Amino acid sequence: GQVRAEWWIMWRRVAAGLSPGQQRQISQDLSPVLQESKRGGGRSSGRIAAQERLEIWMALANLEAMQVDDKERWGAQLLSELHPKRVKAQHFWSLSRLGARQLLYGSIDRVVSPRVVGGWIETLLKGKWRNPRPVIAAVVHMGRRTGDQVRDLPGAHLEAIRTALEKMGATQKALQPLTEVIPLGRREESVAFGEDLPGGIVMRAE
Repeated sequence: GQVRAEWWIMWRRVAAGLSPGQQRQISQDLSPVLQESKRGGGRSSGRIAAQERLEIWMALANLEAMQVDDKERWGAQLLSELHPKRVKAQHFWSLSRLGARQLLYGSIDRVVSPRVVGGWIETLLKGKWRNPRPVIAAVVHMGRRTGDQVRDLPGAHLEAIRTALEKMGATQKALQPLTEVIPLGRREESVAFGEDLPGGIVMRAE
């Protein structure tokens, strides 16, 4: 229960200090844990408590030095688990970290391709989510401009994303990173590490 969840919180916090090899090992070790068989309309087999599973996703999402193919595999699985009635804000945060355009400590060759992340964003935009705030935050993080054409989504796609997010209630300030290259601020870095989540995302007390 609580102790197991705290274990994964610890790994989320120390992730940046792990080598790429250590991060890949953790990813491989988690495969049989998170890729457990599904039963009864998408519900997990119940071997892991929901809160612990959520903390595992958050720890995994902070492994920025994972190889791109691992990130793509995990992102696809996480997307498949996002059901409107059961999704938590931290799920969107985890997906946005896996698909981030601007990494906090990982090298740029570990950034998932714009094509793949564009597909993730489209899936989110088509969903019928109860709370749009964490969805908006996640999409902006995954679509954020960096000034690097290899990492950035095409301009036309970003404009379409902006329009969709405006309809969801996003403010112009929130959408600014989609149109301008803005360095991550201290507050945003804290959010990205999962220690200080944006408005509308409430984490349980640690």
